[in-house]
Amino acid sequence: MEEKDKSFGRLFGKNLIGNIKCLLIVSPLIIMSGFLNYTGNPIKSQRELDSLIITESNKLELNSRNISGKFGECPNPSEKGMTYNKNPRSAYVGKIGKNNYEIILDQIRTKNTLQHELYHIYDNSFADHKKGYNIFEMLTNEIQANIYSSTGIKTSLK
Repeated sequence: MEEKDKSFGRLFGKNLIGNIKCLLIVSPLIIMSGFLNYTGNPIKSQRELDSLIITESNKLELNSRNISGKFGECPNPSEKGMTYNKNPRSAYVGKIGKNNYEIILDQIRTKNTLQHELYHIYDNSFADHKKGYNIFEMLTNEIQANIYSSTGIKTSLK
């Protein structure tokens, strides 16, 4: 059975009007996803986190990447040379080698938050924090990760 393309870009096209339609439709999902990040299934142990990383990585076909996860304090963005988001963070994903990534769950330790961070790896939407984001890139990347963590749908808003 052939898998259907579930991307919103495929549904609405990649033009401005299509993106506006898409954002109007998914805005409730964005609000819901924020709620789910706080109230979703909590990850209670390192063993559960490791198991979920494997399971959720497979769903995004991230098998060729080495992804580790831990609970702890997220790095201070300014100490990492990042030019955005100077506020404390609930989670962090960073590239620490050619195919090596690290996810840290800080304030919000839920499955939805893990899925959100894994989506950033899938979409490579955290690639170079030192350059910073323009606001459109940041919102687009966060919206896509929120939609995925809420629904399992891989979006294409770019």
